[in-house]
Amino acid sequence: MTIETASQWTDEALYFAFWVNDNALYQEDIGESIWKGDYIELWLDMDLESDYEENKMSSDDFQIGFSPGNFDTVSPSAHIWFPSDKKVAIHDIEFISVRTPNGYFIESRIPFKLILDQDKIGRRNLNGLKIGISISASDTDTLIEPQKCLISSSIGRVWGDPTTFDFLKLAAEKPPEFKKVPVNRIANIEDIGSDIWRENLGELDRDFGRAMPVQTPTAIVNHTIMEISAFGKETFLTPHQNKFGYRGRVGSFMKSPSLAKVTTDFFGYFKRSINLIINDSKFLPEEESSHCYRIVYDRDLDGFCGFYILILGNLSSYNELTFLIRGENGSESFEVGLVDIIDEQKESAVYSGSIYRYLPEGLSTEWQVVKIPLKHFYGVDLSKIWSLSFLFNKESEGTIWIDQIRLSNQNIAALERDRDITSNQYFLLEDFNHSSMNYLGGKSGVYNKWPSICRYKKVNGHHETQSGLSLELNYNKKATGWCGYYIRLGKFGEDYFDMSPYKKISFSVKGATGNEQFELGLVDLKRDIIGDALKTGSILNYLPHGLSTEWQHVEMPIEDFDLLNLKKMVSLVVNFHEVGVGKVYVDDIKFLMN
Repeated sequence: MTIETASQWTDEALYFAFWVNDNALYQEDIGESIWKGDYIELWLDMDLESDYEENKMSSDDFQIGFSPGNFDTVSPSAHIWFPSDKKVAIHDIEFISVRTPNGYFIESRIPFKLILDQDKIGRRNLNGLKIGISISASDTDTLIEPQKCLISSSIGRVWGDPTTFDFLKLAAEKPPEFKKVPVNRIANIEDIGSDIWRENLGELDRDFGRAMPVQTPTAIVNHTIMEISAFGKETFLTPHQNKFGYRGRVGSFMKSPSLAKVTTDFFGYFKRSINLIINDSKFLPEEESSHCYRIVYDRDLDGFCGFYILILGNLSSYNELTFLIRGENGSESFEVGLVDIIDEQKESAVYSGSIYRYLPEGLSTEWQVVKIPLKHFYGVDLSKIWSLSFLFNKESEGTIWIDQIRLSNQNIAALERDRDITSNQYFLLEDFNHSSMNYLGGKSGVYNKWPSICRYKKVNGHHETQSGLSLELNYNKKATGWCGYYIRLGKFGEDYFDMSPYKKISFSVKGATGNEQFELGLVDLKRDIIGDALKTGSILNYLPHGLSTEWQHVEMPIEDFDLLNLKKMVSLVVNFHEVGVGKVYVDDIKFLMN
């Protein structure tokens, strides 16, 4: 059994749609006893902010059930178990139940006058309202096995405990007008469902719209996700993967420390949730019927959130992933990853870096094409890809739209990067603004040998705009040991970076006091094997007056790093070689061609 859901709202009501895949439908009851058969259970906490730490149901909490009936002798039925004084109001809830080839579909309308205080109703009050929510589907196949299986949208669900609910935030967009349907009317899904929900959640095999088609010659392979080859028959999938997955499925993921403390920081955890709304047509200019994916997210400082699209296919014959992207305000940030079947079992992903690696100016309110070489997902098994993952990597709220997700055997991204570097006459390695990876996809970190130590963090204050981030290095260099900071020029074990076209390394730097010292080093393949860097000497060689508490620009000729194989470069290091305690800030590391 699987369940997928969607929600919308108007000034008057909440709307929910449920698609349930169930191979054996069973329901012999109506009203209060529908839990003995197949049904949907909807929990709502309508006053989340005032009682989010209370682990018991109160008057603002609701437990509502929807039964599809059995499409023969038992009619569809709904019931309110809690609050008990609302049972007579069940007739205020409108819903339909429709038999589908793989199970059933339920769509419901719950008026706000039933679940909210009257003074809270109205668009001004409802917009931005945060609601606690938990959705469960119960599966029963025979009379002697009630609730044989129950799946829930809430991780760590505890019956009747609102602190284990998920989070739903009402957004400003208003859905199409709902068609009035009498309670328990069995309607054709085209009567009502298509007007509000438009497309099935699993529909990823279509070209969603014509906002900005990806133009390719007819001889070039350019496939949608649904057109790629499937796994080989020898591919082993766990029982969970066999049951859970189908190509095109879309879902979200999130995590917070409060998961282990059910009643602690409850609201903070659900701030980090992600609400996935698909098939949005608002921003597609050419045809009203075009559709795309819309993702609304709220990323807090702790935890993480993102969404995935299941692929379940062999990508080994492709070179590039492409898709269209736009943001609500253009400041949204995320990373793109691939998950193979082994990574899925470990709940991990291989990310290629920030979206700024592929869109240097970031997202825009207009559609842009993103092209990502598949080789940037280093270490993933392209022949056994489970899903495509999007991880929001910056503390913020936002909305993005994604369309035309495709795979191609072209190599346009690499050619465009080389063209841009030639045009700009430099390559920006790291600006510290967006990701744990630099623009070559490499990681960064510190190296220490006790008792010397170095720590790093990103801090507010770009050297030019003051609106971005820069790198802060805190060091304590003792008479013994060593410490510093490294930047990998690519991923471990991948092709090495060719620095031979470049003449200089440039960066901006300042100190907390102006007395700090360090030296820059480079590591090629040979020196990486022996674990050492070739250094040019103190920063005083390039700043005769030393560091200042104000930003200064530094340019170092690469020829100063003698006896290096520039075609196979591995990393760049900032090494603290003088005994002392200090704090250094670095920003915008570039390789210059002239």
